[in-house]
Formats: sequence, structure tokens, C-alpha cells
Amino acid sequence: MRKIRFLALLLISCLLLGGALAFAAPWSEEYYRASDVTDELTEAEQEDLDADCLAFVKAHRLDLAMLAVTPEYYEGETLEEHARAYYESCGFGYGDTKDGFAMIYDAETEELVIVPVGAAKDAVSGKFLTFVANAAKEFRAEHGIWGVMYATYKHLDNYLTDPSQYDAQGGGESAPDTRESAGGGMPDWYPADPQHFQFFHDENAPRVVDDADIFSDAEEQAMESRIAVLRQELQRDIVVFTDNSDHGLGHDIYAADFYDFNGYGYGPEREGFCLFICMQEGNRGFWTCGTGTDSMALQTERTANALDDALYEYMAAGEYGAGAANWIENIAVLYRKGIPFAPDWYPDRNAPVERERDGASPRVVDDKGELAEPELGMLETRARTLASRYGVDIVIHIMDEPACIAEQEYMDVFFRSGGYGFGEDGDAIVVTVIRRWSDYWICHVAGHGSYAQRLTETAQSRLEDHTASRISSIGAYRTLDRCLDETEHFLRTGRAPRTTGAWIRTGVLASLLGAIFGGVALAKAKKKMKTVREQTNANSYLVRGSLRVDRLRDDYVGTTTSRRYDPVERSSSSGSSSSSSSGHSTYHSSYHGSSGSSHSGSGRRF
Repeated sequence: MRKIRFLALLLISCLLLGGALAFAAPWSEEYYRASDVTDELTEAEQEDLDADCLAFVKAHRLDLAMLAVTPEYYEGETLEEHARAYYESCGFGYGDTKDGFAMIYDAETEELVIVPVGAAKDAVSGKFLTFVANAAKEFRAEHGIWGVMYATYKHLDNYLTDPSQYDAQGGGESAPDTRESAGGGMPDWYPADPQHFQFFHDENAPRVVDDADIFSDAEEQAMESRIAVLRQELQRDIVVFTDNSDHGLGHDIYAADFYDFNGYGYGPEREGFCLFICMQEGNRGFWTCGTGTDSMALQTERTANALDDALYEYMAAGEYGAGAANWIENIAVLYRKGIPFAPDWYPDRNAPVERERDGASPRVVDDKGELAEPELGMLETRARTLASRYGVDIVIHIMDEPACIAEQEYMDVFFRSGGYGFGEDGDAIVVTVIRRWSDYWICHVAGHGSYAQRLTETAQSRLEDHTASRISSIGAYRTLDRCLDETEHFLRTGRAPRTTGAWIRTGVLASLLGAIFGGVALAKAKKKMKTVREQTNANSYLVRGSLRVDRLRDDYVGTTTSRRYDPVERSSSSGSSSSSSSGHSTYHSSYHGSSGSSHSGSGRRF
């Protein structure tokens, strides 16, 4: 009996000790460390990769989580943001500071990002991670996603085991020299030792270098002259570079290296943008590289995709000179306004957004060119007449859907920067007409000042619905003229008018509802007139043989525990296009060139 008690106590102690050790474990095995939501990996490949990752944690005390996705899994985020969220939400990481690497690979765009966390930031350099990301992607063609993941694991494991086999964390015997594999030597401007390159500034270096010979002499001279003016105005560099090869470095690294090694940039952080157009057969594409804190901050994913959308149309059509010239102007607007494609009225980044009441500001602003000059003048006169009669500012704005800013924020900037509104409260009614695409229009009617309360939801909804529904059929001028009629009706009566069609629809709907409810009531009345002969047993009401009860089963009692991947759900921001608008851009919020300097960038194939 004593022996049994002793064994029981020993078993309980072991269980408690095991639980305590498990609770204090520096890392968890609950989730798979190699996950593929594209379903390209076989179960055996996933198990093998997971075993490699577990061995990596034990050997280096750094976690390694690898994930393959497609763009819809991180819509509204960058790959880096999704990688961090995945790593954190699944509880990856070694020790209290969650040391390790989060690797994420977009199987559609072929972008690969490795994010170091905690002590992993000091274990390897950013340059080495860039090298690993580029080297691992080369295995996709022959070995699929498994090859990309395995190469990532192997390079990290090799370096942490024996750093001497790599040359300054960026190549070596285990990492093939991509420049040699591309064939041919590097261009004359490329330094012999990129890692120890001394940066310089060359004021007189050409800002348009057309080594691929895709611009005419006139286009090249015009761009060079325009950039010279913008550089003086903005104190930022703008560079356009073309070549027939990226020499195996990739568009992103090659663009950064050209900018770094040729003396471009303003100030200590070498602020500026460089457009690289690669004309290599089978590798055609463009890449926009941003350098410096200010430029990198401006190149958000939404901004990058909007700029890429505009440039892609030119590149795909073979209009290279016109596309580069347009890109230069868009970059200039980005520097001035903070967003590309901003109209003239949009305030500069350093200008105050709030403006004093300005009666001279136009009350009808047509950023879309939908109105002829006479039409614009007649609507302007009507809006001012109504404003004077009723003591409330009347403003009309026709615009495209903004590419890089939420609609509501864009409309607020328009109102405040235009100095609109009457009196101390800024009383105004603003009608904003937005073309989303083709002939699909929407309308926003907003009240400001005291009219924020006086403009009822019903009146607002009617004005918006009437305006949006008419513009495609009767045109902008007639639609907005009627909108002013209905606005005057509201100012005079406190109610927006209903259309004849609305009255007819209401009458028809009332008739239909009456018929439906009448029919239901009649059916219920008839049903109540039927009776069923009384039965003494419940089963007497059943058709014989219609109900069969076998032995009771409970297939869902009990629990199972398995490692898993939970896609991180993130709400996308309003109007976000990082979900790239066309789905073909690759974007890096930060990456390193061969010199080790930081850049942002985005690009697309054509």
C-alpha cells in the first residue's frame, strides 16, 4: 500500500514538474513553423520544413517561422507588416524578447521578406538578409515554394553555424555570385569593393542616363532640363536610368546601386528618387528607388502602387520617354504636396491647411474637366446667388477618386484649404461629385457649421441619390443645375424634394405590400378552418416507416491538439490600394543596396 502511494506521489510530482517546465519553456511548438496557404507544399514537405525549423530553434536559440501567401492574405498591409503580425499572433519567438526570424514569401509577386526580431537583429546584418531573400527566390523555378523556404533556412543556418563561409555576410562559397551567373562584367561605374564604398555628391552628374537607348535626344534633353529646375526648387534629387540588364542583382538592388555609386542625392541622407527601366529580354520592368528619410516616408505602399499604375500604362505601350517625363512630374507633386496627382488647390506639405474665409475662392471647382467654360461660369453665378440669398456658402467640387488618401480626408482638406463657409461657424453646403470608374459616379453632400445639424439625413440622402443617378444620363452641367434647384428647395422649405419616380415607386411598393399581407392573412384564416382527428399517441401522427432511430452517436465529443497556421486578419484601410491596384507591383518599405545603405522601392514588370 505504501509503495502504491509512493508511486502515485512520484507520478504527480513528475506531472507537476513537467507542467512547470512546459510553462516556463522559452519557445512553443503549438504552431507549424513552415506554413503555405497556397497549398503548393505537400504534407511531407511541410513536415520536413517544420522539423528543420525546430532544429534551427534548438541549435541557435533563435526562432524561424516561414509563411507562403498570395496578395489577398495581406490586403491592406505590407508583407513585412503581415510577417510581424503572423509571428506575434502565433506566439513565435525564443525567450522573453521573442528572438527569431519571420520569413514571408508572396508566391504570386515573388517578393520575399525576412524580418528579424529581438536578438536576431544583432545576429545578422540587414545586407545579409537581403542577400538571403534574393538568393532563396532563385530556387522557385526548379524546386517550387519548398526550394524557396529550404534555401532561406539553409542560408541562415549555415551562417549562424559558421560565418566564415560567407564573405562579409553577403556571399561566399555557399552563396553563388549572382553577378557572374548573369553573364558579363559589371558596368564601369560599379565599384570593385561596394561594401567599403565612400559616398560622395556629384552636382554635375547627368540625371538622365539612357544606356538602353530608349529615349530620343529631344526627350532626354527635355527631361534633363526639367530635373535641373526641380532640383533647385525641391532640394531633392530626381534620376532616370535605363539599362539592358540588371546584371543579376535584381531591379531593386541595381537601382539602389546606381543611385549610391554615382554621387546622387541631397543632404547627408542623399534624399531623392531614382527610376530604373530595365529592357532585358525576359526581365523587362521598372523600379522606383527612394533614398533618405523624407523620400522613404513619402513612398508608402499606396503611393507606390498609384505611381506604378500611372507609369505602367506608358511602359506597356512602349511610350518610354513620355512615361519617364510623366513620372518626373508625379514625383515633383509628391514632394510638394505629400501625395501624387494632387490638383493645384491642394496645399503644399509645409503650408497650413486651414485658411481664412475667402470669398474670392471659386465656388465650383472642376478637377475632372467635365464642364465647359460657359457652364462653369453659369453654375458659379447660381451658387453665389443662392449663397447670398440664404446666407450659407454653396460649393460644388467634381473630382476623381483620390489615389493615396481617404475620400473624407480629401474632402475635408478641400473645404478647409479653400477658405469656404460663412460667418464664425463656417456655414456651408458642399456637393462633391466623384467618378470612381468609367461612368460610375457617387455624390457626397455635407453640411458645415450650423448646417451640419440642419441638413437632415433624409435631405442629404435625397440630394446625393438624385445627383449620382442623373450624371451619367444627362451630363454634369444639367445634373448640377438640378442639384442647385433642389438645394434651393431645401433652403426654402427645410426638405429636399422627392422625384416623380420616387412617388411612383412608393405607390407601387405600397400596393405590393398590401397584396402580400392580405394574401398571408387570408391563407392563415383558411388554415385555421381545418381540423385534425384527435389521436391518443404521438406516433399516430407519423407516416409509418418515416422515422428511424439507430444507436446514438457522438462524433464530436473529445478534443484534438495540432499545430496550425491562422492567417492574421487585418482590416484594410479605407480606399487602400496596397492591395496593389493592378496586383502586379512589388513593394519594399525598406531594403539595402550592395553598399548597405537603406532605400525604399517598388516596381513592376511590363
